[in-house]
Amino acid sequence: MKKLLFISLLLLMANILSAEISKTIDVTIPGKLDSLLSLTEKKTVTNLIVTGSIDARDIKCMRDSLQKLAVLDLSAVSIMAYNGTDGPSGATKWYTENVLPENSFTVNDSTGKNSLKTIILPNSINKIAPFAFTNCTGLNNLTIGKSVTFIAVSAFENCKSLISLVIPNLVTSIKNNAFRNCNNLTSLTLGNSVNSIGDGAFFNCSKLISVNIPDSVTSIGGSCFANDSLLTSVKISKSMTSIGYYAFENCLNLTSVYAYPTTPVILEGGSNVFGGVSTSLCKLYVPSGTKAAYKAASQWGDFENIIEITTALTKYNNEVLSLFPNPVSDFITVKGIEEVSNLTIVDLNGKTLLSKQIKENENISVQTLSNGIYCAKITTNKGTKNIKLIKK
Repeated sequence: MKKLLFISLLLLMANILSAEISKTIDVTIPGKLDSLLSLTEKKTVTNLIVTGSIDARDIKCMRDSLQKLAVLDLSAVSIMAYNGTDGPSGATKWYTENVLPENSFTVNDSTGKNSLKTIILPNSINKIAPFAFTNCTGLNNLTIGKSVTFIAVSAFENCKSLISLVIPNLVTSIKNNAFRNCNNLTSLTLGNSVNSIGDGAFFNCSKLISVNIPDSVTSIGGSCFANDSLLTSVKISKSMTSIGYYAFENCLNLTSVYAYPTTPVILEGGSNVFGGVSTSLCKLYVPSGTKAAYKAASQWGDFENIIEITTALTKYNNEVLSLFPNPVSDFITVKGIEEVSNLTIVDLNGKTLLSKQIKENENISVQTLSNGIYCAKITTNKGTKNIKLIKK
């Protein structure tokens, strides 16, 4: 009996220690968040909503004083200017208003706040400064404020738990290494105003499956998507003028590149932009009437299968093919195919788990798959489409 009672007390204590503790604070005077939190709250609060006006001192308080902070909602705050030594950088510094400060949740560009799992950034900010979340390895849920236009160097580098990323439509620039080594990122949506993506911005995002680069993008930096080893499909925007050295190096599973510029983009780095990609297996799709120009262009001409795009093919690949249901528990069907086609399902390590011929509306069992995220590749005589499949 005493033993059972002792075990019950241990379980109770464990539940208390792991319990979520939420708090909402309205900051009326910037820099005063620390004084609005008790010592106990600093040690125990896990979920925090902040409203009102804050500055760099309050950001530092969240980073350094809230020991168990896991969920942070800053969507309704305004960030005010501050000049002094009590901001996140620790040195005398001018912190600009409407900018999430440098080193917000990272100490000395290196040690991230690893308790942080979810953050909703302010809708009022227009810039995320360098190293804001570098090495926040526990961060898996990120909402970037709708007014952000600029994501600075290494802002989210080594956020290794980040799974899905949506870049808002007002963002114009993603700087060097911004999301480098986010190696659990499987879904990336780029807003329609991005015009430049810096060197190494998505380097070693090794579980990213496909990238659709919007027409607004004119330049991709060196090694931008290098080592994204599960990347199977890339769309190069029609406005592209520059693709840097090693941009897609070691994208070993790349099977299709859709290049929409009517004049082949000059590729930097000799023969290294697609270094490691099998140019005999990967198909290059180009605008109608441009095959000869691409065949004659440096590096583009290395692709052995250059196929001119038709409107029907583009629409077919992007709009018609789908999996249902998705997420799935037991059986899926493929919608939109008109003839016998091939379905291949691979895991996030690139291992093929299922490969078979299929017909439209055929019930396909996925019962043997473990719960998780997979890449489903559907191949028809009109092309190939990759779809993220979620097994639940």
